Amino acid sequence: TPPLGRFYMVDASPTAPQIFNSIARYSRTDSQNVTDNYGGMRFAELLLFKARLPERERDRVNRLMRAKWFGDAYEQAPHNFVRLRIPVDGTMTVAHDPVAVGGTLEIGGSLAVSEGLSAAAIEVTADGAKIDAAVTLADGAELVFPEGENGVAVLKVASLALPESGVVRIAVPDPDSLRHQKVKLVDCDDVTGSLSGWRGSVPGYPCGAALSLESDGIYAELINPRTLLFVR
Repeated sequence: TPPLGRFYMVDASPTAPQIFNSIARYSRTDSQNVTDNYGGMRFAELLLFKARLPERERDRVNRLMRAKWFGDAYEQAPHNFVRLRIPVDGTMTVAHDPVAVGGTLEIGGSLAVSEGLSAAAIEVTADGAKIDAAVTLADGAELVFPEGENGVAVLKVASLALPESGVVRIAVPDPDSLRHQKVKLVDCDDVTGSLSGWRGSVPGYPCGAALSLESDGIYAELINPRTLLFVR
C-alpha cells in the first residue's frame, strides 16, 4: 500500500533558498497549508542535484523513487551503446539497469554493471582491465588481447557466458615470445558455455592458438608448427 501523506521531490535548481522555502511550505500540516498547497504532506526523501539531469536520468530517478516509496515495480531501461570505451585508469558504474554494447567495448579501466552487460566484442587495451558484471557475449563475438606485463594483458570478469562461436585475437608484437607457454587471457571462475566453436587467432603467427577453459578462466597456447621429414 502506498504511504499516505508523503511525497518525494527531485530538484536540480541552483537556488537552494527557494528550494528549502518550498520544502517548508509543503511540510506544514496546519489548515493554511491544506488550503494553499493541496494538503499537509511530509517529505519522504529529497534529492538535490547541482545541474539539470538529462531526460533519461530524470526518468530513472523517478522510477527508482516510485519503486522505493510507492511500491511500484521498477522497470529496467537498458543503456544501449553502439560503442563504449573505458580508458586506462577510467571507471564507470551503472546501477539498476543493464548495459548493451552493439559494437565493441574497449576496456582499459574498470566497468561495473549491477544488472548485467552484453557485448558483440570486447577489446582489452591495458593490463588490469576489469568488468564487474555478468557478461554475455553475442554469437560470433571477438575478444582482443594486446601485449601485457606477463606476455598478454589479462581481463578480469565477474562472470562470463560464452556463445557457441567466437574469435580470440592475441595481438602481440612478437608472437614467438609466447611459444611453449600457456598464457591466461580471462581471469574468471564463473564461465558458462564452451570454447569448442571458438578459434584463436594470432596476427603474424599463421598457426594460431589453442584455447582452453579452466576453473579460473580462459587460457591460450600457441600451436607449434609440425615438421614433416620425407625420407627416400
